[in-house]
Amino acid sequence: MKCATNDKLEQWFDGLVQDHEYKSIQTHLNTCQVCQQIIELYSNEKQFIKETLGTPTLPDDFANHVLSELEPYAPKQKR
Repeated sequence: MKCATNDKLEQWFDGLVQDHEYKSIQTHLNTCQVCQQIIELYSNEKQFIKETLGTPTLPDDFANHVLSELEPYAPKQKR
């Protein structure tokens, strides 16, 4: 098999190809270092996105801490 396109490799990585394509690309990946490197780049990109765009974990008392820092609300007086 010749190398798949980068788009097809990305689809394979994301599990978006048909079963017969998946098996064919998997077999090719066992012997092609260039395609293995491309898949590794997709893997690194996915990990980077997961680490940088993930939802931060906040402490349980976060809301109470924020509220304690606010000044009490005082309605404006009418003129």
